[in-house]
Amino acid sequence: IAIEHNHKMNYYKFVNMFTDVKVLNERTVRRKYLDVFLKVPSSKKFNQDYMYKFLFVRSFARGKDAFFIVLRLLIIGLLLIWWIDQSVISAILGALIMYLLILQLSQFYKQQAYGLWPQVWPVSEGQVVKGYHQFLINIMIVLGIILSIIYILKFVTAIYFVILFFIVGWLTIDSSIKKIKKHQELLRD
Repeated sequence: IAIEHNHKMNYYKFVNMFTDVKVLNERTVRRKYLDVFLKVPSSKKFNQDYMYKFLFVRSFARGKDAFFIVLRLLIIGLLLIWWIDQSVISAILGALIMYLLILQLSQFYKQQAYGLWPQVWPVSEGQVVKGYHQFLINIMIVLGIILSIIYILKFVTAIYFVILFFIVGWLTIDSSIKKIKKHQELLRD
């Protein structure tokens, strides 16, 4: 039984590298090297307009699963872009990686919007969606810049394809936000 349990847990750990597995315990870890991005907002920005953006960034940087899932997908995508020698295929692959990365971050809305914070500091649903949107835009910019740098280093003459990464990221974010707003409207009815 113990050997079978270990096999099952090893399988869950492997699958957890690419998606969330609810069976595994989730923990929060402080990563000091990310404290640069986790500064406490100034008094002007310490209000309900910026609260959820701050919470989304903090939960992403300190969470166990999502940060490393995004990091692994990004590294795999960067390696594939570098490995493929055709600029168009690499651009399409980079756009696909951007789509998958933004889609992977869709779990954060449910974690924060339906968690403890709305009960501790109640704000309107619009503020939560706004914070989530700000979080996704910031992440998209960072991921897009990283993908673009590798793409430009490999394909200097096809630099104009990097705009595709940002277009796909923006469209994915727009679709996610619309889906959340539609879901909220359905819940109100």
